[in-house]
Amino acid sequence: MYTQNKKKFYIIGSNPNDFFDMTIEGVETLLKSEIIIFSKTFHRGFRSFLKDNNKTFVFKEDISDKEEIEFCESIFNLLKKNNSIAYLISGDPHFNYKNHFEDFFSKRKVDVIKIIGILEIATWVNEKNEFLTNREKNSSIFFYFPDTLYEIKKILDDSISGKLVLIFKEKKLLEKLLKQFNKKSKIKYKLYINGHRKDFKKLPLKLESQFSNAYVILNCEQIQRYI
Repeated sequence: MYTQNKKKFYIIGSNPNDFFDMTIEGVETLLKSEIIIFSKTFHRGFRSFLKDNNKTFVFKEDISDKEEIEFCESIFNLLKKNNSIAYLISGDPHFNYKNHFEDFFSKRKVDVIKIIGILEIATWVNEKNEFLTNREKNSSIFFYFPDTLYEIKKILDDSISGKLVLIFKEKKLLEKLLKQFNKKSKIKYKLYINGHRKDFKKLPLKLESQFSNAYVILNCEQIQRYI
């Protein structure tokens, strides 16, 4: 939670290897920020996007080689002449970054706002180089929260092309779907639960009783031939 201070410091999560994994909220925050800070190691796509939109950016390595007080002080000096700065980081800012930013800036009346700039499923599959984030091959990615097997079949019958990510919060429906898939040996899918790749090829399925989100990734063209 943040206040209504005039000065804003945004910490935005990202995949440093692919700008196009950014969420809409992440991109919008970049566009409204006066200065963007990120590492020289980030893919050139970040620089191209910012240049095309006439945004001012600086490299973290040119500001400070340290993450805490010295870096905070450099940012605060930039905020003396600007009202908003965005800092692009790798991954999720809610997990990767502690409270030293909040501790430092709250005393100086600067709001620290953390933005999830990358979907968690994209983070996981990027770490393993899975097919979801191959931009040369995947022009379309659809995300869907099904409530029934009928809804899943209906969306597959719509002849969409690209990758389909089904997101589950309930164990029962996920088990029903995987049982159907496992009966059809030619259906290929990727399954992630609580950030880990899972492989259920035998019945009955043994799933954890509790999970935050489960993701099933499908190639739409491939599965439409067998569903």
